[in-house]
Amino acid sequence: MVLTDKCNMSCDYCFVQTNTGKADMTEAELEAGLSYLFETNVGEEEVSLQWFGGEPTIRFDLMQFGDQLADRLAAQHGVKRIRRTVVTNGARLTDSMIDHFARYQYGVGVSIDGPPAVNAENRKLLGGQPADDRIRRNVQRLLAADGVHVGCNLTPTSANIGRLAEMVAWIIDDLGLTFIYTNTPIPTGGRWRVDGAELARELYEARMVALGRGAMMFSVLDRAFQALDRRHPMLFDHMQSDRTLNVALLPGNRISLCDINFDEPAFLHTIDELRSEPGLLGVIAKNIAPINDCATCPALAICGGPSRNEQLLIGGTTPDPQMCAFYQGTVEIAAWDSTGVQ
Repeated sequence: MVLTDKCNMSCDYCFVQTNTGKADMTEAELEAGLSYLFETNVGEEEVSLQWFGGEPTIRFDLMQFGDQLADRLAAQHGVKRIRRTVVTNGARLTDSMIDHFARYQYGVGVSIDGPPAVNAENRKLLGGQPADDRIRRNVQRLLAADGVHVGCNLTPTSANIGRLAEMVAWIIDDLGLTFIYTNTPIPTGGRWRVDGAELARELYEARMVALGRGAMMFSVLDRAFQALDRRHPMLFDHMQSDRTLNVALLPGNRISLCDINFDEPAFLHTIDELRSEPGLLGVIAKNIAPINDCATCPALAICGGPSRNEQLLIGGTTPDPQMCAFYQGTVEIAAWDSTGVQ
């Protein structure tokens, strides 16, 4: 649920256009979206809700409204569990927010890219000052709250690339966070801005650091390992290992089938359109092996070729060479190390 594009920070790599003046989500729109979610998951064991922005805690009132409504809808539609998460920069948490997160057993993902000197390179408050001391205090408050599960969202940036293992060690040892989700780079300006093979190696090394400290780190490397286990490419960019599909609910009763590209018209549908034609949910699927070279690529079984989002960002069907290098490097790693592949 993308509640607002308002944000109290300015992160120079953010894929969301923030503080544009667009209207926030309304209670009526949130009710329509949640009703659609539970209607399409009647009798399921679990549905997942994730609050997003901008900075979603700016509209904490909508989070409260939505959580109460979700409980009623779950009972109405026979859904047994609701898994709730929020992605936040962690700079403006209040006691009432933390109490709410504890009551509903939230997973709270705090976006941090490393120690203050690294994090502040790309992530500052709107006034230009860093917020690291405040974020650290709030992380400790979250860790002290019973029922709150706290993790870190780590983004590879120009300030930490080449040092991801070091960043992971700091997050675990200094912040005390033992679950780390590493965001996936996407093409900006029509190309990947990292060395694909080096990124695969770095993610592997960082993963080993996390495991060695009793922590968990999840990244696209693990998604590739899961695909290799099944010998089946990742047909959907945003399908999870349990076969559930992530979509983004936007203001205006719209849904984006790509939860990292909210503005692409090809991915946008109204709730009414999806209700009348559920098959539209499948249009986010990849075109497998879109070029001849894919057919002989050793990474075909885990990659399948560029996603539709990747093709739109690159401006063609030919994969970025660094994307290919990443997945080929992942296969090479899996071939000599069995920790990621059963």
